Amino acid sequence: MKIALVCRHFPPAISGGARRPYLLAKELEASRHDIVVLAPQPCEGLAVIVVPHPQIDPPAEPAAQTPRMRNRLREWLLLPDPDIRWALRAAGAPLPWRPDWVISTSPPESSHIAGWLIRRRHDCRWLADFRDHWVRDPLRPILRRSATRRWLERRMARFILPAADATAATTPAIIDEIAALGGPERAAAIPNFADPPPPRDPLPDGAINIVHTGGFLLSDHGRPLAPILAALEAAGREDLRLHLVGRLQSDEIRQVEQSSAAERIVVTGPLPLEEARAYQGAADVLLLVAGKTQVPGKLAEYRAAGKPMLVHGDGPWTAAAGLQPVSDLRAAFAALPGSAAPPPPGLTVRDAADRFLDLMLGDQNLSEGGR
Repeated sequence: MKIALVCRHFPPAISGGARRPYLLAKELEASRHDIVVLAPQPCEGLAVIVVPHPQIDPPAEPAAQTPRMRNRLREWLLLPDPDIRWALRAAGAPLPWRPDWVISTSPPESSHIAGWLIRRRHDCRWLADFRDHWVRDPLRPILRRSATRRWLERRMARFILPAADATAATTPAIIDEIAALGGPERAAAIPNFADPPPPRDPLPDGAINIVHTGGFLLSDHGRPLAPILAALEAAGREDLRLHLVGRLQSDEIRQVEQSSAAERIVVTGPLPLEEARAYQGAADVLLLVAGKTQVPGKLAEYRAAGKPMLVHGDGPWTAAAGLQPVSDLRAAFAALPGSAAPPPPGLTVRDAADRFLDLMLGDQNLSEGGR
């Protein structure tokens, strides 16, 4: 098949949203499908039509709770999100051939506007893939604070989603939301996926190296860093080393610097995907902070790494994922390594690509959570 992927976030940009489409594109190409990616910059090893974007990486700071007038106007005039300008340019970019399918992936939700337009322009089929909820549990602050904006975006979703030929999402709950917004019957929950990480040099010997990859509040408004630091301080273990591998906002960096355990915390900053994954493979313990409803994309990578894991938080999705969160993180840190356990295995990249292909080819034996 000839498949075009619309990806606002894609390597070499360092973004959690880049992982799923990148791994899918690589595996589909390995399966001898013709793949072209519409993305903001070139990616080694894949055919990419570059659609420039002025801000490649995600912002390092969260949006202000009370935005300035210019930003407020920008929020309201650019629907569904400020990336709509990029999405419209992507939709108009010339393709090397008429695609059989276009796959759009969100967030940002404006990628689905591009998918809808490419479907109309090239008379091809369209699969809309959702990594997170659109309106029900939104990541964007404007959707959380404005009922009017949620109404507008529901109207927009109900206008474009009936044109989709298939939808995929990381959880059954997201599939249910998209169905309520008019999505097609051909739908499947396809969790995030990963293969084992590459090797790297060992982390410091004589210590228990705890690794967390990705962001905190920048990734999920229900994922604060402060309780993690407080638990590490209170655990009273000089042999614990906490490695924070990912993008932190300035307030979180100050929290680390002011922590009484600062000498036992390593902040690497954001790293390319393969380097971050290598850290996971070298860890003694992987730390997963469970937000209320958003399933962290790193869970698939942690599962593929096969290392003992500590899960902290009260997200209800943890039970469905076969995870057992610890209620007292201080006590769990103090009891390491015995308090951590390997997670159940997850979905491989090959299996995930097969599920996407089944969905596109009309296989009725959809993955768990499909309708």
